[in-house]
Amino acid sequence: MDREDSDFEFKVNDKEVFLTITIGEGQLGASFVFRGKVLLVKGGVVIGGLNLGSGNTLFDQTINVDSIVNDVSTQTNRMSVRYVVENGGNRQTQMATHEVQAEGNTCRFVTTLSFKRAS
Repeated sequence: MDREDSDFEFKVNDKEVFLTITIGEGQLGASFVFRGKVLLVKGGVVIGGLNLGSGNTLFDQTINVDSIVNDVSTQTNRMSVRYVVENGGNRQTQMATHEVQAEGNTCRFVTTLSFKRAS
């Protein structure tokens, strides 16, 4: 199994923070979202609008996302995991990408999301 490591930083204010995770490129998979060692949620191709709490509880904290993506598309060996953070009307997007060597292979995306105070 391949592995893709990523670190993304998001700037947030004190309002509620929502996270959406989408596995792309027509591939299938599952994601697990952790705050520390606590599993917040596990889901399939899309985890939509997960409330992470208010921004002030996330400053200088990390959320860890572990996604297992299977190459099921015969059109491409590319795969991606998109992370969208919404906070107080502001939307930020980051994306991790990978291409497996052979059709049917799997990749584990290990991603750390960090949060800083918006200026």
